[in-house]
Amino acid sequence: MRQGVTLSGLGSPTFESALQAIKAIHSRFDRQFEEGVLEVWAEHEPGETETDSIGLWNRYLTPAREAEGTQAAPFLPGVDPKGILRGMAQEDSTCFYAHTEDNQVHYYATRRDEDGHLVCVSPQMFRVGDVVEAQVAFMAIPVKGQKCKMLAIHTRLRLTQV
Repeated sequence: MRQGVTLSGLGSPTFESALQAIKAIHSRFDRQFEEGVLEVWAEHEPGETETDSIGLWNRYLTPAREAEGTQAAPFLPGVDPKGILRGMAQEDSTCFYAHTEDNQVHYYATRRDEDGHLVCVSPQMFRVGDVVEAQVAFMAIPVKGQKCKMLAIHTRLRLTQV
């Protein structure tokens, strides 16, 4: 289970520049592996339109065996309104999943509170066609056939009020 967003720049020079930067990041990752091990970076997910875009994903939960030694984190407001995910990540020995800081995505609006901090909002505030800013991290994971794949993980999304 994961949360995700697909961003498209619709020909924006800024977005095109970001895609070029991602390709450069992929090249750096590629040098950490034997030749041919890291899969080619795809600017769009299979089955999507051919428009330049980037899919950003983050798991809601991490398998407990991968989260050993990490601190459990609370679900942020609006992420798990019915408590279903929370029930899967109880802090006891019977659970197979954990929700950690690495699983959190922070959602913001461009408006600020009285202290000047960005206002946290619910993920439900975001709609198709909204203008957003994204903070992204990259990681490589093993996939089938002794290959690896670079993923873009979103950690913060900021809704730009238009």
